Amino acid sequence: MIVSDSIGSPRLRRGIFHYTTQLMKALHRCGHHVTLLVEAPPLGRTSISAMARLAGIARPAWTAAQLGSIYNYLSRGANPQTLLASTRSLLGQYLGGAISRRGGSRALTLHHDLGHVDYLAADLEHLRPVGDFLIMPTIYSGAILRALFGLRPTIVDARGFDTVIIDTPTHLGIESSSGAEIVAVIHDLIMLSEASVNQRWRRIFTNKLLTTIASANDFLFVSEATKTTFDGLFPDKARAEGGVLHPCPYADLPAMAGANSDHGSFVAIVNDEPRKNLDTLLDAFALLGDGQRLQVIGLAGASRRLAPVTFHGYLSEEKKLQLLGECSGIIVPSHAEGFGIPIVEGGMLGKAIFCSDLPVFREIAGDGAFYFDQTRPESIAAVLAAYCHGPEAHVGRVAETSKRLRERFGFNAFVENVAQRFGKA
Repeated sequence: MIVSDSIGSPRLRRGIFHYTTQLMKALHRCGHHVTLLVEAPPLGRTSISAMARLAGIARPAWTAAQLGSIYNYLSRGANPQTLLASTRSLLGQYLGGAISRRGGSRALTLHHDLGHVDYLAADLEHLRPVGDFLIMPTIYSGAILRALFGLRPTIVDARGFDTVIIDTPTHLGIESSSGAEIVAVIHDLIMLSEASVNQRWRRIFTNKLLTTIASANDFLFVSEATKTTFDGLFPDKARAEGGVLHPCPYADLPAMAGANSDHGSFVAIVNDEPRKNLDTLLDAFALLGDGQRLQVIGLAGASRRLAPVTFHGYLSEEKKLQLLGECSGIIVPSHAEGFGIPIVEGGMLGKAIFCSDLPVFREIAGDGAFYFDQTRPESIAAVLAAYCHGPEAHVGRVAETSKRLRERFGFNAFVENVAQRFGKA
């Protein structure tokens, strides 16, 4: 079973979403039956009544309607109204004395029978490997509120599953069968020490993290750097052996790989979090002048207007890949990361990689990237200017790096690593 609020509830599709969807595909490829824990779509009284009548008349039609409700709910973006409704529900339960260790634990198992579905929309293709949905009301949005208020986590009945994989952090307890694996995937621990995180979110993150660690009997890390950080912060949980499963950005390498590059254009995939370091990157482009242009993808820079910079906002995967295919290089100026998917995305598409000199980035790109001091705009500008002065001199280095990244982080390699860790059914 997969426990992940990035997939099982409406969320912006960021790194954890892509990591876990590829993991589901790989597990399916290895012959495992995948069950996904999803939050039940909110239903009004009329809808509940209609569903009940439909279930009594024709079970296949009820299944189709239930799947349609889940698809509709998961295809939405993050909605503040959902959290507001969950807050009211949770507070009502609390005031009525209904909150308990198993609060909100009633569940429905729904077989993901695609024979009852006309088609699966493109933005829901990641659900294709799912064999069953385990549906629970307010399971993820309620978990955030429970973590905020310091309430005990809802218990998920996972008896009967051989393995439960939990995206960290998640404020849910797991009741499992004897001998079952409860694997917590550690993506990063940045929110523990990040100065820009307010105390409310740090409390939520900390409570969620402690709950996940307490539930798990094994850990999986997205990078050696993240494992090293975890081992240092939680020495009692440290283990010398493996436990690293690097992300895979593409199940199939996009067709635009190798497309003609505009040597004056670069892409950065960032948001406005201070650790993403967008301001320093913008200062660097101000030093470069008019010869180079920056395309910024992500929820960042809404109030900024700079001549050599275009802010695209949040883009679909198709449009993002189009920009990556047309640019000369990818820039990742972060101060801290658990991994660095944009490095692999750009590199696999044959683009030059420009990034901060961080251990995790060295772990990914080795000597194939062009490194800079992310604290100094002039360092970033100098590295980019040197490349643009004679890009043809670096063609071999870029091509070799691209080949190495494809082999190491391609989907076939990812499936082999998943099979090695979880076996084949």
